[in-house]
Amino acid sequence: MAARRMVLMTLVWIAAALGFASAANAQSIEPGIWSGAVTLPNRATLEFSIEIGANEDGEQWGTITIPSQGTVEQPLDEISFEDRTISFSWNAVGAVFEGRLGGNGESVVGTLTQQGQTFAFRLDQAPPVEEFDGEIVREVQRWKGVAKLPGLDVEFLVTFTPEGDTGWSAVIDVPIQNISNMALKDVRFDEEIGFTILLDQEGAPPPAIFQLERVGQESASGMFSQAGSQFIVRMTQLTDPNETVGLKRPQNPKPPFPYSEREVTYTSPVDGVTLAGTLTMPEGEGPHPAVLMLTGSGPQDRDETLMGHKPFWVIADYLSRRGVAVLRVDDRGVGSSGGDIMQTVAKTNVADAVAGVEFLKKQPGVDASKIGLIGHSEGAWIGPIAASRSDDVSFMVMLAAPGVSGKELLVMQRDAVRGAAGVPPEQRQLEQKAHEELLDAIARGESDDVVAEALRKLALLERGGASDAEEYADRIVDQQMAMMTSAWFRDVMALDNRPALRTLKIPVLVITGDLDLQVPPDENMPQIRGALNTAGNSKSTLVTMPGLNHLLQTARLGLPSEYLAIEQTIAPEVLVLMTEWIQEQTGIEAAPGED
Repeated sequence: MAARRMVLMTLVWIAAALGFASAANAQSIEPGIWSGAVTLPNRATLEFSIEIGANEDGEQWGTITIPSQGTVEQPLDEISFEDRTISFSWNAVGAVFEGRLGGNGESVVGTLTQQGQTFAFRLDQAPPVEEFDGEIVREVQRWKGVAKLPGLDVEFLVTFTPEGDTGWSAVIDVPIQNISNMALKDVRFDEEIGFTILLDQEGAPPPAIFQLERVGQESASGMFSQAGSQFIVRMTQLTDPNETVGLKRPQNPKPPFPYSEREVTYTSPVDGVTLAGTLTMPEGEGPHPAVLMLTGSGPQDRDETLMGHKPFWVIADYLSRRGVAVLRVDDRGVGSSGGDIMQTVAKTNVADAVAGVEFLKKQPGVDASKIGLIGHSEGAWIGPIAASRSDDVSFMVMLAAPGVSGKELLVMQRDAVRGAAGVPPEQRQLEQKAHEELLDAIARGESDDVVAEALRKLALLERGGASDAEEYADRIVDQQMAMMTSAWFRDVMALDNRPALRTLKIPVLVITGDLDLQVPPDENMPQIRGALNTAGNSKSTLVTMPGLNHLLQTARLGLPSEYLAIEQTIAPEVLVLMTEWIQEQTGIEAAPGED
């Protein structure tokens, strides 16, 4: 808990500093709310707010709220503000804070001391809010909200509608969760705003209860609680009837498209399942080089849609504008493809990939001698195996590629993510042991009861004795058991692309990001390089690009929780590097002025 406590303490100190800064010439600080952020040693940023004041007897008090940690209005200790300085402690985490009012009278700077270490911080005074006069207009109103979850701001839209003489009904849209027009329960819309998200279905998450107070005619602030945790929520009324809440994805392709696009299907040679996708063909007679795209793990559509991002569509658009035909395909059981991806083993996915290459060979306008594969994550596991079994694959691109077995990757992946989230090494070691026990049970083919108990043990350990640990563990077991006992998951643990890589002589481009926590480059890239060296492959290029995560987005930490908040779908430098490399391998000349 060292890293977490350090952050908390830092925040508290800031509060003190904040409190002191009410005006440039103030002799004592005015009550109020101050907000800021603390940067931890692992580069994570923690947002927080401090409220300070004095009671009727002149006794000073303060509280701290840290949304990402579920800390809400926790009391501070030994607060003292005199002249232009302030100090206080937070005994719960062993932190002492000292700060001084800045020259503008609206900010506090100072230091936090804990366990012999000192950190600098700054907080800013929150602006005053408009008073609410109690008048509620009984007409349909649309309110935009932001719920501040750990590492993520979730936007939503609530539409309130008058019902009867005094009541209200409401529906909610949450783009991040693909929720649209969902009816809310227990709706209140007066000087307080409240509602509950409650799904009446088996296995549904626990209810989320929202409680806010109006802080003006068109704004409200409060909390939502779910499964024992609380998070800050803010809402504002929308006056533009056309304004919506959505995910900004500026790289999603927009017409007109300078290439043709058509829906296609072909049949798996394994079991006759129909596989469906989209083929984009560049302008001109061709013949054009072509690529088949292979998706990452889990059920994926042809665009590899994830949290509003459509990376395969972005890549296909970019390549087909520059002379490369692209086939992207729905996974089994997704979109228009038959079958069930979660009951599909690797050898079937490999056979399906080879069938996709065979399909491309027969398409008018495709150069059958210049067909390649582009695989992302698990697709970069499958790609080398498919290439080793088809003489028609002439080049390959591996994005965020594993270079170890599935079980090895799962262990290093979880530890990397937990470490970046600030979990101390000693706690991660305990969790890793429990995680390996879980994976071993799955690999041995243990019963569902044994696997569920191992998963529950890991979840309880992760929750660290919190009051909602039992409820949390039950929810994790309900949510993950179907996946962990699937044929796909049991098979993927043994999946390994190194034997295939050791046989490949074709040109191979491997691109990864140095912030990839799901496929850590330091452990995986050397394994890929070693396998290609064993093959005597002199046509391979391996690139680790700074500042990119597993989705090859420009990121700050690489945590999966960042994927949604990042507007960029894929870093432009990745698109440029991949395209220029494919053009070089296939003899395409870049168009004048092409970026």
